[in-house]
Amino acid sequence: MHPAKNDNSTDEPVNTTPAKYTIMFYGSGGGNVDGMLEGGVQDYLKAMGMGNKDVRFAVQWNMSKTGEHYTDYEKNQMFGEWGKCYRYELTDKTDFTKEGYKQYIYKNASEVPMYKQSTLVEFINWVKKNVPAENYIFIPTDHGGGFDLDHETLTKAIIYDDNHNLKGLSCKTIAAAFQETDTHLKAILWFGCLMGQIEVLTETAPICDYQFASSHVSRTIMEVVSCLIEGINTYPDDFEKAAELHKDKLEKIYIESFQNIPDEKEEGVYHQENCDFSCWRSNKIAGINDEVKKLAEFLVKNYKTDEKDNIDMATHQVYLFEKDGSYADPPGHSL
Repeated sequence: MHPAKNDNSTDEPVNTTPAKYTIMFYGSGGGNVDGMLEGGVQDYLKAMGMGNKDVRFAVQWNMSKTGEHYTDYEKNQMFGEWGKCYRYELTDKTDFTKEGYKQYIYKNASEVPMYKQSTLVEFINWVKKNVPAENYIFIPTDHGGGFDLDHETLTKAIIYDDNHNLKGLSCKTIAAAFQETDTHLKAILWFGCLMGQIEVLTETAPICDYQFASSHVSRTIMEVVSCLIEGINTYPDDFEKAAELHKDKLEKIYIESFQNIPDEKEEGVYHQENCDFSCWRSNKIAGINDEVKKLAEFLVKNYKTDEKDNIDMATHQVYLFEKDGSYADPPGHSL
């Protein structure tokens, strides 16, 4: 089975037999994660298992504009070209050589603004035609901005593409694109930092059944995705069991590999890596919002009374999880 053609022609799709799941992997190298994403797709192929027809995998991403963040050695290890957009179905026939990978070039990345609704809509329609499935999982990938109280419009987003002045794909735009294509998702896996916040999850809850996200800074490791693929392969008919297996496997990897990270500036200082990728049921988020609203109304009502000092003491830095940042606090519990 060869990758589908990357243009917008009317050629017949390569394989129109629906899989149980198709993963839509959509994003950008964003300056310094190209190498990890390129290495990742090969690992995702291994996780899928070619004898298993439950999972198909569609890819569209922009390589970084110039590769300025990489050494010459790192550049030589990559098979993609700077400033190109790639689109293909990942299969056992995918060619990961520098020459072979050229066949998957869709357009110049400068022509593919990943932050625009029209771009995402076109990709969704291409996937549904060429890589159809009973269930779809969307994985936006690159740096995440979550929900920043100082810059709401710019950073309530993910995929900061340096081919387009680091403009991000907003959560609102993602929701609108899937609504326009009449596509309801089984899940979104937010493959980026700071996306596990109630403001983010609320925006996209209407278009999906589940959401996977990290509330904090997360490493771009391929296991974030491959563990989900393994979970689906293990429990193709029980998504919640697949989600639980994803969490168990991912936590084990983080604990074994990243529990003592040396500080880059201070010798002898180590940090515990955060592993808080959680799966949220979208239909429960409205109930959480109701309780948050009650708490907010209570605090506002009582703040101008004698309770002001007590409220200040109780909430001091509670809503900030980065000491010198303004990132909103994440929700309180998950699946």
